[in-house]
Amino acid sequence: MAARLQSTLVAAQARQVVWLPDWTALHSVSANGRTLTAEGEVCEDGLTLATDAGMTRSWAAGTELPSTGACAWSCRINVCGSGRMAIGVCDAAGVCAWGVEPFTGVLGRYTRDECGLVNLLCPAPPPPQYPCGVGLRMMATNLRGTTEGSVVEVSVDADSGVVGFVVDELGTARQRYGRAHVAYPRRHELRGFPRGVALRPWAMLYLHAGDQVELNGCLEEH
Repeated sequence: MAARLQSTLVAAQARQVVWLPDWTALHSVSANGRTLTAEGEVCEDGLTLATDAGMTRSWAAGTELPSTGACAWSCRINVCGSGRMAIGVCDAAGVCAWGVEPFTGVLGRYTRDECGLVNLLCPAPPPPQYPCGVGLRMMATNLRGTTEGSVVEVSVDADSGVVGFVVDELGTARQRYGRAHVAYPRRHELRGFPRGVALRPWAMLYLHAGDQVELNGCLEEH
């Protein structure tokens, strides 16, 4: 019985979606790959992460997702004073990413060059046959300064090439809204990925040292 239970636990852990240290820069990975914390050189205020002319090396990617069927996971924002972070997906190569930023409530696209640099102001074009996505509204409002405690749910339907986002817009300063309220969490989609697309969970905690998100979910094909 104990051996069977251990085998079951090992199998379950193997299917967990986790952050991968080898695919991650300027973040620490802890809690068996579930927790991601921003780190790196900071400015004089002791908090703001240093950038150079809008360039950063902040980047975090996780387990490669199935290229068939559908899967979903969530990212809980444990620490974030301003809402300046991005959470979403990147391509399997870890070069191009699409993520919602709670500070603005819209989707951004980010690319990492061969030196590991990310231009926060002017991303390169997406890979051929991949969507742009820049500027799509993924939230009714925004979470400027009230992000902590919110959850970003991301789903991927690889067969139809669709990535879905549902953002809990409550934050630390929000009341419980009813279903009819504009800020009640609703699903928004980014379409146009190629069928059979292989993606990874992705995040970029690029502004403040100590910002932290927690990944939850397992690889499930439906």
